[in-house]
Amino acid sequence: MFLYAPHYFTWGGCSLVKKWNKGVWAGIGVFFFALTFLLLSLEFSYTGPAGPGPGFMPLWISGFMLILSFFYILESVKDKDGAGEPLPRGAALKNVLLILLCLVLYLVLLPILGFLAASVLFLFTLFVRRIKWYTSIGTAVIVPFFLFWLFGSVLHVDLPAGIFDW
Repeated sequence: MFLYAPHYFTWGGCSLVKKWNKGVWAGIGVFFFALTFLLLSLEFSYTGPAGPGPGFMPLWISGFMLILSFFYILESVKDKDGAGEPLPRGAALKNVLLILLCLVLYLVLLPILGFLAASVLFLFTLFVRRIKWYTSIGTAVIVPFFLFWLFGSVLHVDLPAGIFDW
């Protein structure tokens, strides 16, 4: 009876079951993502000896994401058409899947190869499809080395060294 009676879930005169479009599902995904990071940020101290601590930014950013995702879900439910933005298809879907695959491989290779090698490989893989190969190599090398210098020398943040130990 529950599955055949969507009129039990009404809001503003509209059945919620019919209005659960892709925007609602995306909002729910972002909501739980933000909720997870909000709960994880509570494990860090909010303040430090010189001001904001390591839990300050994650708490505020995930809190804002949580609130904004809630409003996005409400707007998606109120959407009269239920259409919203179309999901990617064809070449656009391939690009999205390639980026997701590259991100997963980057996360897997980061502790093994280290920050520099994994970042160069990641950026080159993404850039070479749209930019000339020599520009892709140059950018894929310069950006990680600059970030390695910035975080390592200036900010004194240890980045994964990997098997190359640099």
